[in-house]
Amino acid sequence: MKRNINTRGKQGGFITGMLIIGIALMAVVVAAIAMASNSSSTDVSKQKTKTTAAVGMKKVADYVEAFQIKVAEDGTAAAEALTPPTMPKGFQDAAAEGGITAPTYVGGKLIVTGVVADVCTQINSTLGLTTAPADASAVTADLREACTADGSYVRVVKG
Repeated sequence: MKRNINTRGKQGGFITGMLIIGIALMAVVVAAIAMASNSSSTDVSKQKTKTTAAVGMKKVADYVEAFQIKVAEDGTAAAEALTPPTMPKGFQDAAAEGGITAPTYVGGKLIVTGVVADVCTQINSTLGLTTAPADASAVTADLREACTADGSYVRVVKG
């Protein structure tokens, strides 16, 4: 004897509704992943700028320390002959022909020209400056270091 388990007849359909809910949930997950990856790439570029600025500032600070030690040991003339540091990649705009320019020592200041605008902004933000000095002459013994409006990072070495 056969038993009929389904006494109500054919099962009718909420299967379409379940498929729509499943597709909607997948769309939400995909959108969340897309938003997360988009913001993380922006955060990566900001972090890269912060790191580049910090490394550049550290290299200049190390140079200033070496300069001051050389002055104490051998005098100013020997200290002025020290080779300036090489700056990290991304710190300066690469010129079309000459590549990255070396920092120069002029009048008691180390000047790095052609600093990338975002790096310049980050340097001044790190130093707590709201406005950038116009040029290297505005960086004095009172304001020991800054990134100027013309894109130069200036650090007073002596004075």
